[in-house]
Amino acid sequence: MILGYALFYLTRQNLSIAMPILEETENFSKQHIGWIFTTFSIVYGVGKLGNGFITDRGNARIIFTIGLIGSAVVSILFASWPSVMGFIILAGFSAWFQSMGWPPVAKLITRWYPPTELGSKWGMTNISHQVGSVIVLAGGPYLILCYGWQSIFIIPGLIVLLGGLFIYKAIKNRPEDAGFPPIIQEKGFEDSKVASIKEILMEHILPNKYVWYVCFSTFFLYIVRMGFFFWAPMFLKEVKGVTLIQAGWVTAGFEIAGAIGGVAAGYISDRWFANRRGLTGAFYMGALLLFLLYFWYTSGQNLYALTFTTFCVGFFVYGSQVITGVLAAEVVSKKAVSSAVGLTGTFGYLASSIFSGVVIGYISHNYGWDICFLFFIVSAFLGALFFFLTWNTKGTKSL
Repeated sequence: MILGYALFYLTRQNLSIAMPILEETENFSKQHIGWIFTTFSIVYGVGKLGNGFITDRGNARIIFTIGLIGSAVVSILFASWPSVMGFIILAGFSAWFQSMGWPPVAKLITRWYPPTELGSKWGMTNISHQVGSVIVLAGGPYLILCYGWQSIFIIPGLIVLLGGLFIYKAIKNRPEDAGFPPIIQEKGFEDSKVASIKEILMEHILPNKYVWYVCFSTFFLYIVRMGFFFWAPMFLKEVKGVTLIQAGWVTAGFEIAGAIGGVAAGYISDRWFANRRGLTGAFYMGALLLFLLYFWYTSGQNLYALTFTTFCVGFFVYGSQVITGVLAAEVVSKKAVSSAVGLTGTFGYLASSIFSGVVIGYISHNYGWDICFLFFIVSAFLGALFFFLTWNTKGTKSL
């Protein structure tokens, strides 16, 4: 699962690495780039909800594989259509295939691991985000400088295409499919039968206030997460005065720290906070707010301080993201895990589509980056607040 979802990121993060070059060579403006990212985020958000419902009622392994192969093909097509409209259209197709990645992973984790281990295992699986991102962020600028911007789409696309075929053979839907006893029955629980979409919505999702708290905490978290994801290379290059290669390495530190922060968040919530994910999330978002302030005022001339601050921001951003996923999976029945995770993901990508894309592009173009960072700081505070509203939940409903 870690390897498979890491492959998705090879054909997602490459878009943000290419944008500073496309702005210089293909006359893409910041507002054009904002629309490309917004298109991706809207389609991805809707796709996570739709594919969440499909995954709850379908074969996670097949959906996962289709998403990988589709993402690879679209990535290769980016290299042959260097126009704003072409990138907007392809970003939409890419986002739909990309949205087939995490709902199957969420379903697989809850089938392979019992609730008492869910936080730690979710955190471990979440390092897949950083594995793929670090490879592209660190290696992508070298590809562009040596072979042109098209290579950042073609080479990862070919790797993911081959990887998708391998993952189809490697992924198993349940322990029984790999010759192991069923985890849930082993632990004394009974696996859920397939539920209708109406039952999932009306009984497990819509009336559940904790699902909505998680949705809003995800909404505000993703304003920060996707703001960094999309804009950090350009911000570091323009405001902090670093080179594209330096920006790639600094942003790679953001992703590396995210892997550590995610694993730590899962472990801490399991061991120290007695499965109270909301308290862990509130703590992480509060710390994120402080490091955003520090990042804002860190000079680009001190590359070590800038890298350390970016590292800390990544640690707390991705730790918070792990908590949103575990919370979403635990406050509903197992019948609705992929749907709940998909819904929270939809809220997250609505935030990034509206604010981290077009709005940040407009604000940075017309008012400067200081206003953008003030917006990130307010979002971190609101995310911490909604996390805190779930402080007393312990994730027993997923049984």
